[in-house]
Amino acid sequence: MDLKQLTDYMIPLAEGKRLSADEKRILAADLPVLMLQIQAGDVPAKITTPTGETLRSATRMTAVTSYSLLLARKAFGPSYIRKDPVFEETAKDLLFYIMRDFMNSGRVKGEYCCPTCTLSVLPLYLTKCFKWVVCEDLAQQVMSALEDQRDMFVRPYSRKYADWALSFR
Repeated sequence: MDLKQLTDYMIPLAEGKRLSADEKRILAADLPVLMLQIQAGDVPAKITTPTGETLRSATRMTAVTSYSLLLARKAFGPSYIRKDPVFEETAKDLLFYIMRDFMNSGRVKGEYCCPTCTLSVLPLYLTKCFKWVVCEDLAQQVMSALEDQRDMFVRPYSRKYADWALSFR
């Protein structure tokens, strides 16, 4: 599995399509390997989102990490973190280490460093990927900020990418 294949899964998942038993079997073997590659920073300098935008620098890392967790959650259900240790490690890393400043500040809980990163993690809240927080609350706060065009969303962002993220409601 490569990053293009990972991103290619994001459109059918957003459309509510389910993964086949064969796909789940392949993902059980290949997705942890890809996630270790992502953790090691072995990612191209730019990636393309499911809606066609190009992401660079740290934003691309947040996106591919989010996509991999979302795919694991969709493939293996609410207890996906038990399927492979890399799933739980990655989920904790994204939630606790990268987001800790935003979770402990006066900012909107669940927001990230920029609109694109916030939209990349929104599907994780909407699909309850994190067992350590109340994902529904984080999703609601981010969606309210998005709807009201406040906080993080006073800055420019892709409406197409927002619509993709919101499709996981």
